[in-house]
Amino acid sequence: MPILPFKKPQTDYPDDGYYPEENIDEEAYDEEEYEEVYEEEEPAYTDREDYTLKVKRHRRAVLLRTILATVFLIGLTAFIIYQFDTRIFSEAGIENVADIIRPNGAVYHSLNGRIFCYSKDGANSMDENGKALWNITYEMQQPMADINGGVAAIADYNGSTVYVVSADSVIGTIETNMPIRDISVSENGEVAAVLADSEITWVYLYNEEGDEIAYFRMSMNQAGYPMSVSISPNGELVCVSHLRADGSDIKSSIAFYNFGTVGQNEIDNYVSGYDYRDEVVPITGFFSDSAAFAISDTRLLTYTGKEIPQLQADVLFNENVLSVFHNNKQIAVLFPDVTGENQYRLDVYNTRGDLTASIGFTMDFTDILIDYDRIYIYDEQMLMVYDIDGTKKFEGAFGKSVDVLFPSSRIDRMAVITNDGLERLTLN
Repeated sequence: MPILPFKKPQTDYPDDGYYPEENIDEEAYDEEEYEEVYEEEEPAYTDREDYTLKVKRHRRAVLLRTILATVFLIGLTAFIIYQFDTRIFSEAGIENVADIIRPNGAVYHSLNGRIFCYSKDGANSMDENGKALWNITYEMQQPMADINGGVAAIADYNGSTVYVVSADSVIGTIETNMPIRDISVSENGEVAAVLADSEITWVYLYNEEGDEIAYFRMSMNQAGYPMSVSISPNGELVCVSHLRADGSDIKSSIAFYNFGTVGQNEIDNYVSGYDYRDEVVPITGFFSDSAAFAISDTRLLTYTGKEIPQLQADVLFNENVLSVFHNNKQIAVLFPDVTGENQYRLDVYNTRGDLTASIGFTMDFTDILIDYDRIYIYDEQMLMVYDIDGTKKFEGAFGKSVDVLFPSSRIDRMAVITNDGLERLTLN
């Protein structure tokens, strides 16, 4: 008889909590014990929750450490800048950088951090290490130049050619059909040129490629003689100071011309103007596209308005103006110091005409510069540096004879031209 294999009933059941009903002994079944079997499965879910919580805590900790580190670095940087800004320098040292050829009668200016030079025979630009960036040659009898931001225009008084350059390149050339009496350049290379034609004075506006954009005429009998012309950085506004006789008196007029959309509907693009009796206003300029100024020997005038400039401030002076210096943020007016404590007093005004600083000093200065929110006063042997609020940062000797100084973004570094060439001045 064949022997059939005997299959033992399954008694070892899986741990997943599944039990066949036919194998459950109801008398031996304990409900609480059965529930405990399911409760034992909970740790896996709790572990995932703990893991997620730990990840969130870790991320928060990393974020907190990052924020604290960032705040610390910002604070440290601010502290270092504060320490540097409040530092008073006491010594100056000069080291040679490059030998340069200095043309006769050369005039030097800082042009967007570069060294710009022009003379009767030509113009050039070089960097702070003496590397030539560009060079042009020409012949002029009375060269004049105007600078606006990183762009300059050069022309000969009574000539007919205007050279437009930047710090790094020659932008273009403008030819006029009448003698040039004055020029002003915008930051984008547009040039306003005052041209003379017997009894008529013309103001032409050119782009950097030499094309005529617009022009208007002024009669000597009606408008008077143009004393100053200036153009806004974007080239849209032109300000002209006129001087004319009014009976036995003289009168100056400040006129604004708009070559944008607003001025197209106005006669000769004229949009606003102001008259000043018994005044000569030889200096005008723009701080920005919407802020302009004018200076006479007795007052400072500021104007505001991007389309139609309006008078903002009329500041009367108690002393006669000796000289004026400005950038796109401040204007400094030099007076004799009537108190006797110093030789001069330099009053600094903001674009609204508010007096922000007054600096008394004694020096037969070569030049005064306003750059990088600092004021530089120097002659051949001595230098004084002030913050724009009038805080003195340095006063001392160069150590050798200096002809021209070029500030930089760093208060302790600047370029100078001496008899030995281009050199670097370091303050300590």
